[in-house]
Amino acid sequence: MEWSVRIEISCIGTAFTEEYADQLIAALEGHAPAVSCGPNEMSARFSVEADTVGRASDAGLRLFRAALKKIGLSVPPARIVGYEMQASDDLDRSLGEINVPELVGVAELAQILNVSKQRASELARSPGFPKPFALLASGPVWKKGAVTRHMRAWERRPGRKKVLAPA
Repeated sequence: MEWSVRIEISCIGTAFTEEYADQLIAALEGHAPAVSCGPNEMSARFSVEADTVGRASDAGLRLFRAALKKIGLSVPPARIVGYEMQASDDLDRSLGEINVPELVGVAELAQILNVSKQRASELARSPGFPKPFALLASGPVWKKGAVTRHMRAWERRPGRKKVLAPA
């Protein structure tokens, strides 16, 4: 069975450059590696073959440590700060899923709240209303989930506010 392993390391004071990334890719050759790096951190995703999750985990750590050793790094002083493993079939399936949140603009917000667009805009500016996810040229957009959660807790009072006439 094929497993996808992602390991993230951190090493304060080490500037992980593209050269490190290229060397790590070469050291993991044959295991479909992908590497990214930042100033003090680097992560690699690669594949291993094993019949159980435990053996895959052991194989992934051994392979990664050997690759680091090849490029002149070791754990420690670099330390593993993230480790993720999943069956390659599951990874393929999750990569095929849409991971963009469902968004709503003022028109959709008005429809959800059952009010006019003008009233929806007013409500969106009130304290406690979820902050927009993004501000576009066409206006703000919110995550639909945040709006629906807010709606469940919203104490709606229909009608206009009563204004007392001066006596």
